[in-house]
Amino acid sequence: MNDELANKKLESLQAIRALAFLGICSGHCALTRLGAWGVAVFLNLSGFLLVYRHYYDEKFRKRQILRLG
Repeated sequence: MNDELANKKLESLQAIRALAFLGICSGHCALTRLGAWGVAVFLNLSGFLLVYRHYYDEKFRKRQILRLG
């Protein structure tokens, strides 16, 4: 895999990330009840990005194996 793709931000996920951030912040400020939604979206997005990097980045895989091993 080329390093450019591994290091590239997924631009399509930036808006979802921003909405999750706003949900978490509004939940902390007790403005809305979107805090739990924001956390759920953020955790799912984080999981997706870890799997995406793991699948496409062989260096990342080797680092994870060495760190966990």
